[in-house]
Amino acid sequence: MAAPLVVTTIGPSDTRPLSFPANDLLVTSTVELFDWNPAAAIGGVPQMAISRSEVFCGFTIRCKLSRTPAAMAAAIPAVNLLTINLNDAAWARVLTAVRDGGLALAAPVTLAALHDYIRGIVLPVGAADPFVIHPADWALMPAWAQGTPAQRPVLARVRFLSLANIISLEVTSRPLSTTAPWTLVAKVIGALGPVGTQAARALEASQLQTTAANIRRHSVGGAEDGALAGSLRSDLLRASLPKFLKAHAATPAEQGEELSDAYAYKISELDRSSVEQKRFDLIHPW
Repeated sequence: MAAPLVVTTIGPSDTRPLSFPANDLLVTSTVELFDWNPAAAIGGVPQMAISRSEVFCGFTIRCKLSRTPAAMAAAIPAVNLLTINLNDAAWARVLTAVRDGGLALAAPVTLAALHDYIRGIVLPVGAADPFVIHPADWALMPAWAQGTPAQRPVLARVRFLSLANIISLEVTSRPLSTTAPWTLVAKVIGALGPVGTQAARALEASQLQTTAANIRRHSVGGAEDGALAGSLRSDLLRASLPKFLKAHAATPAEQGEELSDAYAYKISELDRSSVEQKRFDLIHPW
């Protein structure tokens, strides 16, 4: 069996990229699914890196929170869509399980195929579940704050995401509860893009601001932040495209566009037809 994966968080702090040995199977098997970029060598080992949002989008659907009292206390209210992040040891554990579960044979060519593979990983009998997240696994990002007077109007638009606690987004009903509890978490984090700093959150034309505005526009929860956060689970469950129309890769731009199209897909037959034509043009392997 291969040695455990070595994962290192590197800069910049807004995207929180994770760096991996360039020749590791996790990298070489997913080159079409992520925006891999060369990173500085570590200990003489060449590295490739992808952003935190892509790692969440691609690899965390099977994760779930430990349900011990200590784990619940650690997650409420600190862990939300603007702060959620794992430390390097936790990432290494989760991603080693993904790599060693049969990734070489699966050879996924789309994000949906990768997710299907992860859902089907068979864990050794009696072994601890590597996808269960414990209090010691967190390496949270800064909490939402009002910011400077100039930043406040922009930051206020994403405050509702800081009220969306991770527990409220974990799927607890079958069949997803057993194989993809974090399917909604992965979906929305993939669409949000960089959120690791107040400066990143305050960029008006950012992926975060665009996606937050899209969620607000289509939410059934109303305009108040608390209601928006409370309805986010339902909103995300509703915003789903058929598998054959889903984005093939996990980049924030593709995931944000998929979420936007998923909302439009349910509006009317005309919108559905327009979305289908657009998605065919985007994902058809010309």
